[in-house]
Amino acid sequence: MVSRYSRDYSEADVSSEDHSLVDFSKCNFKRADFTNSEFVGTNFSQSNLSEVFAQESDFSGADLTGAILISSVLRGSDMIKTNLTKSNLSNADFEMTNLTNAILIRANLSDADLHNSILKNAKLSDAKLLRINLEKANLNGAQLDGADLTGANLSFCNLEYVDFTNANLKNANLTGAKISGTDFKNANLENTQLKDTNKKDAFWD
Repeated sequence: MVSRYSRDYSEADVSSEDHSLVDFSKCNFKRADFTNSEFVGTNFSQSNLSEVFAQESDFSGADLTGAILISSVLRGSDMIKTNLTKSNLSNADFEMTNLTNAILIRANLSDADLHNSILKNAKLSDAKLLRINLEKANLNGAQLDGADLTGANLSFCNLEYVDFTNANLKNANLTGAKISGTDFKNANLENTQLKDTNKKDAFWD
C-alpha cells in the first residue's frame, strides 16, 4: 500500500529547534516532539501531526491547511495568523494558545480544549466545534458564522462582536460570557445557557 505521505518523521525529536520556512507538506510527524521549537511560516499542509507534543512552540504564519492534528498537544503555543483551513484538530489541547487572526474555516475542533486561549479575529466559519471547551477564551471579533457549536462550553468567554449568524449553539453554555455587539441572527439557540449575560447588548433575530 502506497503511503499518502512523502516523508516519514514519526516519533522524531525536533524539540528546541528552528525549522521556520521549511516545506514539510505531506509529511508524517505522528507522535513527534516539537516542544519549544520555531515553525514560523513553515508549510505543514496535508501533513499528519496527530499526537504531536508541541508545547510553547511558534507556528505563527504557518500553513497547516488540511493537516491532521488529532489529540495533539500545543498548549501555550503561538499560532498567530496560522492557516488551519479544513484541518482536523479534534481532541487536541490548545490551552492558553494564541490563535489571533488564525484561519480555521471548515476545521474540525470537536472535543478540543481551548480554554484560556486567544482567538481574537479568528476565522472559524463553518467549523465543526462540537463539545469544544472554550471556557474563559478571548474570541473578540471572531467569525463563527455557520459553525456547529453543539454542546460547546463558552462560559465566561469574551464573545464581543463575534459573528454567530446561522451557527448551531444547541446545548451550548454561554454562562457569564461577554456578548456586547455579538450577532446571533438565525442561530440555533435551543437549550443554550445564557445566564449572567447582558442580552440587550447583542443582536438577535
